[in-house]
Amino acid sequence: MHSPPAWLQALVSERRRQFAARQHETAPDCILDTGALPAGTTPAPSPAPARAASGVFQGVPVGTGSACGPARMLHAPDQGQRLMPGDIVVAASTDPSWTPLFLRAAGLVMETGGFLSCGAIVAREFGIPAAVNRRGILARLTDGDRLQVDGAKGTVSRLPHRAVEQIPV
Repeated sequence: MHSPPAWLQALVSERRRQFAARQHETAPDCILDTGALPAGTTPAPSPAPARAASGVFQGVPVGTGSACGPARMLHAPDQGQRLMPGDIVVAASTDPSWTPLFLRAAGLVMETGGFLSCGAIVAREFGIPAAVNRRGILARLTDGDRLQVDGAKGTVSRLPHRAVEQIPV
């Protein structure tokens, strides 16, 4: 058996070097026509600190319409018994096991995800306003906060308690 040609050895060495270098990179959250965005950024402009302080958070719009309701902070789909009709689901991310919860939810807010994430697709199919890729929102909201989710703009607004009326179910 003979050794491979020098050009192939050089190519393999270069690919191994690239692979080792990329092992320490974080994958982008979103890839656009203009290139990849670094993790933790959104395609929409970041809110000014005053805006975030006022309770308006910018995410990626992935649905249509607008919905108001109390925030229901869920960390796993098995917490769904806490979800009341008209609540806004606030989660780190979702997968197909969350789908039954969307039947009760008035809206969806996720810390991660993009236009083609499971939660975004199901929210559009169910006609639920949704905003995704809003890192840190779980730490900024509390269970029961009154929210307005605008699925077309990707905004999540914390409302004064009196601004939302519960719709009888």
